[in-house]
Amino acid sequence: MIELVKEYSGKGKFFFDIEGETVILDLKFNLIQYSNAEIIVECLLNYISQEFATIINALGQRKNIEVSMDGEIFNPYGIITFDNAFLKTLNMNFKDSLFSNKLIIQPFEPVEILYKDIKSGKIELHAGAINFIYGNCGKEFNGFKIDLNDFIVKFVKNKEYYNIEKALKEEEKKFL
Repeated sequence: MIELVKEYSGKGKFFFDIEGETVILDLKFNLIQYSNAEIIVECLLNYISQEFATIINALGQRKNIEVSMDGEIFNPYGIITFDNAFLKTLNMNFKDSLFSNKLIIQPFEPVEILYKDIKSGKIELHAGAINFIYGNCGKEFNGFKIDLNDFIVKFVKNKEYYNIEKALKEEEKKFL
């Protein structure tokens, strides 16, 4: 089952490369990370500019649109960038005299987030290693810690670990 892992909100400068022509839009966005490692960026736009019309026309002509972005996220504050993304979907809505557009962008390379220096406190980062099997550690075993030069990394079992492990073992049999 795919679950939401983390959502970031921010604003940024989006660069839409349409076969060599670059269109730039300043947009607010939500970056959403799922448990299957998929990341999507949703941008809301409630106006049509000449630049946005260029993107709509390119989509209508089935042109390839590559996207990159430089921006910032809030709570916690950080600088965010990505390259090599594509415009996956454009939803246009007109309801109750209000016009809104939702752009869905999917990065194909890692999204880089540089956080402001944190002087103290605890930082928690969640990520998934979907093909990691703990072996014969027993059901009471919930994970382990690694100390990397005073940076503690803790590996814990996902709540769906036993279902995932069973599926991985069944899939392994198919390939052996």
